[in-house]
Amino acid sequence: MTALLEERGLVVIQGDLPKPVECLTCRVECEGREPVEVIVVSRSGDIERRRFGLAHEIAHRVLVDTAIAGRQHESSMNRFAGAFLIQPEHLMGSVGKGRSAMTSSEIFRLKKGYGVPAAAMLMRLGQVGILPQGVVAKAFKTFARSWMKEEPEPMEHLEGFAAFEQPRCFERLVWQALGERLIIPLRAARLLGIPLKEVETMLEG
Repeated sequence: MTALLEERGLVVIQGDLPKPVECLTCRVECEGREPVEVIVVSRSGDIERRRFGLAHEIAHRVLVDTAIAGRQHESSMNRFAGAFLIQPEHLMGSVGKGRSAMTSSEIFRLKKGYGVPAAAMLMRLGQVGILPQGVVAKAFKTFARSWMKEEPEPMEHLEGFAAFEQPRCFERLVWQALGERLIIPLRAARLLGIPLKEVETMLEG
């Protein structure tokens, strides 16, 4: 997701966001330059929620003319994100059609395979008709109740999609600015969130 957005000219950076915010879009304005849209993702958030948040922000860009407001609007954005990340034909090929039930272990396997939150996977299983809506609703009232607030069995740092979800464009621009002496090493270290010593070592080659 991160690479896809960066390839299309969007700047994605990691930051310290208050819970439960996983991702947000803002416009950065600099005097004498065109405004730049920046997507900020939580530095400490789970990778599944980060990917879903990025897809949610894509939805806000694509569905700009929707007249739906408030909670329904955000629900529509989430549905778009689920459809964007979890294709129905592929999902049906993985688990079959018309299932009457599914264990949490199977949902965890699927959510890691697709790199999405467990709650989003459960919701998508209902949306495409693999699980009956009644089964999905009951799951959210029982064993999946906590999934909305806390990710079960979160992906490890370099597991699956997690290995590809580090913003690179912003990092590259910081190093470029440092190389061209537009910023000092201390500023670069703060922007990159790494020790000053590491920056100085990189400068020394």
